[in-house]
Amino acid sequence: MTPLARVLWKPKLIGQENFPRKGPCFIYGNHSNRWDPFMINCFTPLLRPTAGVMTREFFRSKLVGGLFTGVGILPTSKRLAEPYLIRHILRLLKDERAIVIFPEGGARWDGRPMEWIPSTVKLFVRSGVPIHPIRIHGSYASFPRWADHPRPSNVVIEALPPITFERGESVESAIARLRPLTDIDESLTEERYLPSRAYKPAAGVQRILYRDPWDDSGQIVPVNGQNAAPPSGRNRLQIMPDATIRNDSDGSQFHIADLYARIRAMPLPGTASHRIENTVSVHTETEFPLLSEVGTCKAVLADDHVEVSGGTFQRVIDFDDVIYCDIERNFKLQFYLRTPGERMIQLAFDGEGSALQWKDAIERVRPGLVGIAAADTRSSPDGE
Repeated sequence: MTPLARVLWKPKLIGQENFPRKGPCFIYGNHSNRWDPFMINCFTPLLRPTAGVMTREFFRSKLVGGLFTGVGILPTSKRLAEPYLIRHILRLLKDERAIVIFPEGGARWDGRPMEWIPSTVKLFVRSGVPIHPIRIHGSYASFPRWADHPRPSNVVIEALPPITFERGESVESAIARLRPLTDIDESLTEERYLPSRAYKPAAGVQRILYRDPWDDSGQIVPVNGQNAAPPSGRNRLQIMPDATIRNDSDGSQFHIADLYARIRAMPLPGTASHRIENTVSVHTETEFPLLSEVGTCKAVLADDHVEVSGGTFQRVIDFDDVIYCDIERNFKLQFYLRTPGERMIQLAFDGEGSALQWKDAIERVRPGLVGIAAADTRSSPDGE
């Protein structure tokens, strides 16, 4: 994967004197391209790759999971307390490994900074090892999370001087020191880091522009590889290789992040009893890594629950029974449950609808069920 990252993005390293060649240490930074860890590994010794954590989704295949585990990449549920994972990370540090962890907990959707997971910073402070900040210039534009295809470009890895902590330093103080170093707004990336060409840059844009930011007429729909249009037909949108949008109707240009911000500011659709309805593919999990296929179902989002129905499968997911929900990859919404015997229900938006729309709506009707609030209350380095 690292050689492929070299071919696609030709990463370059600046601040070479600050880049760790071995551990024990942590490496953290901004994160929008899911290939960021492999671009970082373009500059590590051949037989000494970084270790780290990756969501369990990538460990469902025994082959892929075995390869990742073999180099020290560990599966995580992100928002569940996992004391065994902390023990494994500490063992890797004792083995003098460099470990990549992104404190935002996942790839950004629009390139703009997200909240940090406090428990990750607590681990940084208590580990007693150097913490190396990394700025990845061009991460978002090179492969936005919502997109179907990468955009070949020239990504630059900027290594900053490492930071160390006293073990008694507070998490708040640590975040205040660490976060400003990597909180770059990637929607405003300098032109020299932006791709000049892209294969079907419009593919996938409906995942983030799930409502028309001009008149809320419906989901922005890719028309062909390069263009997209809202249902109203009032605007003709051209998706540029650098993940910006040109409105060919009047010549105006926008950052997708600004349009997404407009969408998030809109009132919630529907009523309290019926916010959103989509057809989805449903899977359940009783024991990792096995998923059981349910099939195609209708899913309806309300203010306090989700109704899923199709064939003989009828389920009401009450938010009081949900530990947390989050998005895997860019189209799978997963609900982790308190219900005995059924660990997780997954809704895959592989046809209509947007997993991000559902997550944003749930965040508004039930604050704390998704995102950092859920992580902070459900997880800590001590497994508390």
